[in-house]
Amino acid sequence: MRRHQLIHKFFILLLLISLTACSSSGGDDDNESDDPNDTPQTGMSFKVLDDNGTPMPGVYLSIYQSDNKTIQETKLTDSNGVANFGSTGRVTVTAAYEGTANEDAEIQTVFGLPEGTYTLFMRDVGCQKVATVSVMATGIGANATSSMLQPAFAGGLVAGGTSTLSNVDICQEHVQTDGQVSLLVMALSGTNLESYGFAIDQAVSDGASYSIVTDQTPATLNWSAADPSRLPEFVAYGAVRKGVSYVASSTSSSVAAASVASSGTLRVADQFPADAFSVQAARNIVSNTCSVYEKHVSFQSNVNINFSDFDISTFTYTAGSELFSWQILGNSDKDQLTVSTFFSATGRDVEWNLSIEPGVESLGLPDLPSEVQSWFERNQLIANRTSLVVSDIAEVNGFDAFQQVLGSGSTRTILDYDVVNICEAGLTSNDPNDP
Repeated sequence: MRRHQLIHKFFILLLLISLTACSSSGGDDDNESDDPNDTPQTGMSFKVLDDNGTPMPGVYLSIYQSDNKTIQETKLTDSNGVANFGSTGRVTVTAAYEGTANEDAEIQTVFGLPEGTYTLFMRDVGCQKVATVSVMATGIGANATSSMLQPAFAGGLVAGGTSTLSNVDICQEHVQTDGQVSLLVMALSGTNLESYGFAIDQAVSDGASYSIVTDQTPATLNWSAADPSRLPEFVAYGAVRKGVSYVASSTSSSVAAASVASSGTLRVADQFPADAFSVQAARNIVSNTCSVYEKHVSFQSNVNINFSDFDISTFTYTAGSELFSWQILGNSDKDQLTVSTFFSATGRDVEWNLSIEPGVESLGLPDLPSEVQSWFERNQLIANRTSLVVSDIAEVNGFDAFQQVLGSGSTRTILDYDVVNICEAGLTSNDPNDP
């Protein structure tokens, strides 16, 4: 599960702060917007949206004094999800959303954010169901015993060359940018991809039925990793079509059999008409879990896997001073560091992500507005849900550029980038007292 959590966590980081435009000109601190689609364009201003793009009113936005701890000013987002602080220069910013009775509270802090106009995505709204459908996969060979439907990740059994998948929920995240849906069925024997089929650009309607001939033969992809100190434990091949992500392969059999390997093969649904493919690999070394994603504009039959040399050698927390400290070895480029942690509270948890530029080796928890602090006790950090995440995008150079490229407005999948490296490590020490 940690691999899936790591991938999910990086998507959250991608959506954490999106820079939609930059402006260094001054402006007033009026917190009103007449047009719900109009984001203020002066000074330091924010528009907060949920994952579905709906404005979020009542979110706490705080900026800090130069000590990065003491609150200078706090505003609530208005009915359009907007808060405007006027001219601030580079400052530390915290956004906090309390959530409903069935949700965890969420806090996001970014240290040293350049002045500009930002869109913040908060609140995972989950599956926004648009339809419930059924799919019949036919023409499946005798070796296959199960099927997997994507992008819905619904599974079924194979009998007599047919697999019927009923009551499949199509969520908003499965719908393409053109409002249609493309379905990929993979027929499996264990984890081995035996055959596949697809239906492209289908109309979405509740109760619809789709029939997909699933008799195409997968291509073989050969992968290799040259560095013996950084061998993958997991390799897969992904795809994206019109903004929707798919897994287009089985797991590499040599990895599954040997835990780690320097080379192996994948069986891939290579004829699926994707806009792009990517090789995705993960490894565990000591306390680090690392992943690399490399984009391919078309299917590649031979690929090399090259991990960054990130090594989070120590990551500690001292509760008395509320200080996180770490040491990161290696020479690979880094764009952003994020401390991801949870605090326990009555009936729910509070998630708090704190992002900072590389080169820094510690950060302290900043103050929170009294209303936000009332949600939880600061001494209730959940140590086994606390980690440090190192992120790098190959075509981005540094923290400020990382914020800018994420603000392109279309940054919704990891395949928007050529090469992405991520490493994550949990706490190596949790000292309840100051040294």
